[in-house]
Amino acid sequence: MLGALQEGPANASELARACSISPSTVATNCKPFVEAEFLTHDGEYEFTGAGLLFFDCFEDVTETLTTSEIAALSVSEHRLPILRSIAETPGRKSDLHHRDGLPSRTTIETAVTEFGVRGWVNEEVSGELSLADTGRTAMVAYEEFLDATETVLATTPFLRRLGERSLTIPVAALTDATPIEESQYDADALADAVLQLTETRADSASVVGIVPVYSPVLLQRFAPIFETGLECRYLLDAETAQRLRTSTYRHIVRTASQRPGVDIRVHHEPLPFGFTTDAERIVIGAHGSPTEYPAGLVSANRMLVNWAMDLHACYWEKAEPLSFEADDGGHRVESK
Repeated sequence: MLGALQEGPANASELARACSISPSTVATNCKPFVEAEFLTHDGEYEFTGAGLLFFDCFEDVTETLTTSEIAALSVSEHRLPILRSIAETPGRKSDLHHRDGLPSRTTIETAVTEFGVRGWVNEEVSGELSLADTGRTAMVAYEEFLDATETVLATTPFLRRLGERSLTIPVAALTDATPIEESQYDADALADAVLQLTETRADSASVVGIVPVYSPVLLQRFAPIFETGLECRYLLDAETAQRLRTSTYRHIVRTASQRPGVDIRVHHEPLPFGFTTDAERIVIGAHGSPTEYPAGLVSANRMLVNWAMDLHACYWEKAEPLSFEADDGGHRVESK
């Protein structure tokens, strides 16, 4: 069903015909994916950015496991713990029943029978169970699939706000990221993360970033960092630049832009996300709709840093130096 959606949005009837199932079965099976924000449903089902990343995870695991094998492990939350327990400590089925965290005897019997049919578990004449090589392969592949899925779920608020750009992020780049989601109780979480990154950077480091929104809080708190001689290349979009020019805090950026090592430019199209990186660590955030609080990530993943830097370079080529109208005579002051 998810494979059919790779071709584009489809309603329940279209998916039912494509998969030879009923529309009600489509609705039942799509519901958890909509709840996880992997699919949207507004008349038609359609992948979100997070959903496409999840489907990539699914396609990766199908290189090792068949869909039937994945179903055998995912049919119950107990299947993987039972398989792990056999891998860690071979024993009889009666032994498994007494191990912490494992389910009822009936559930264990059903799972072990399934594992035996698939050749994942060996049972000796004595009744002792041990994990076969095929079972270990299945267990490791499924664990990796679950880990990748959990990563996508944790970063879904950020990916949803990032929109189409999320489709270009490799899942592996998100594995060690720390999600950030602002709220009415923590409206400066991203600004705090940016400040922490710049304040703890190595003395020789410079920072590169994109600023897609005007933030008085960030401007005020960035002022002392600019005064330390921070080297930076920041890119603003046109709307942010215009708000900055009319802001009461414009002097902070105007003064900073005249310092050596500071280059601030304006891209004349909206920028889809913002970030700050010192080439080792990155804080990245996206805003989504005007009614949503921003969400983002903090990471030291090299792939994520390189992904952001590559996009910055593309936008930078089309950008122009930031300029301010002088207070006297209307002369323009440009960043170096």
